[in-house]
Amino acid sequence: MRAFLAKVFPLALLMGLTMPLHSAPHHKKPTPQGPLELKIVGPGFIHEGEAVKYKAVLINRSSGPMILASKDSRLDFDITWTISDLSGRELPRAPFKGIICPVGGKGWYQNLTRRMRDADLTILQPGEMLEFRFDDISDSYLFPGHGRYQVTFVYTYMPPQFEGRAGTPVDGFDAKYDLNDLRPSTLEALRRAVPISVASDPGTITLQ
Repeated sequence: MRAFLAKVFPLALLMGLTMPLHSAPHHKKPTPQGPLELKIVGPGFIHEGEAVKYKAVLINRSSGPMILASKDSRLDFDITWTISDLSGRELPRAPFKGIICPVGGKGWYQNLTRRMRDADLTILQPGEMLEFRFDDISDSYLFPGHGRYQVTFVYTYMPPQFEGRAGTPVDGFDAKYDLNDLRPSTLEALRRAVPISVASDPGTITLQ
């Protein structure tokens, strides 16, 4: 018996030294959040013809203030949404019955001067939120039938650009801004403003 143990013990020790060690599984690190988060809140279930009310909330996740356009601002900002199937393909849209005015493109109102006010800007402090509410996001979409669908929102903000000059800034359409009504602190915040584009995580709704 002793001879047998003498042979087995060195073999077991060698196997223990050569076998890989198993440590505790690593927990997956959370995905870093951007400085601005866009969260959406809406119904999980809807019926055909029902208004789909949604709320979109911008949250400053950074350690410093963020400069955004106010909800009723005369600055260039946009908040849009897309309803798609679960593969990400956007649903068809209902025919537009209104009148389309064929204007647009860079410079189409380049002689316009917008008179800015302090209320055109919102300075979002760390942790603060800016909320948008929508009475019906489904009125322009055609749902092919009952089932599950995805909703995604995108917020974009294009502040007036000073382009390195001390004078009047311009926006993406070459419209100029009169800044005479702005307080010095608002003007300084406007100079620090940067273009922003942020998308929400998809929300899911089920058409019953």
